Amino acid sequence: MMSQDDTIKKSKQRDRSVSEEKILNAAKEVFSKYGFQGATTRAISKKANMNESLIARYFGGKYGLLLRLVENMIEEGYSLEIPYPAQDNLIDELNGFVEFKLEQFKLKSGFFKIIVSQALTDPKFLKKALEKIPLHFEHPQLTSRLKTLKENGKIRSDVKIEQIFIDVDTQCMGIFFFQFIIRGESTEKLLEQLKIFVKNYSLGIINKL
Repeated sequence: MMSQDDTIKKSKQRDRSVSEEKILNAAKEVFSKYGFQGATTRAISKKANMNESLIARYFGGKYGLLLRLVENMIEEGYSLEIPYPAQDNLIDELNGFVEFKLEQFKLKSGFFKIIVSQALTDPKFLKKALEKIPLHFEHPQLTSRLKTLKENGKIRSDVKIEQIFIDVDTQCMGIFFFQFIIRGESTEKLLEQLKIFVKNYSLGIINKL
């Protein structure tokens, strides 16, 4: 049975979580509408219907808010369930994954533009982002599928599963940021390029039976 102090503590934690969620949702809307430079903590607190001082207390200010939003978005992206069935070969599995990743990037492209713009023009933000946010999270579902392919002899025994994910994820992010966000190329062209990469990359690490 919880003591009265434990009950009060849990209640405060719930209240803080609710408040943080309201502020984050409001910040995302305000950043998307006005950009990072145009957004103010006053506008965000007004949108969230929360006291402005809570932004500094919970997030350390506007920078902290944007960093938390980026971190949440990345974690969410790597925890989403893969919508296609497991494939029996590496090329088809990775083709499905890069198409899935590209669609997720496209859905969040507006917010990505804010992040890229801020990172390119604000060394302070870029430094904080690199310190705080991992460049890669593991995608458990894809990792499990790749391990199965390796166990079934479809991937060379000396290949590290973690490295496959890092290589493919890096390629997806690079193509999306530089060719979609900056150069405005179509997602169809990006997907075509990614599938060429997948084919060439996979041929180097599959077992050639």
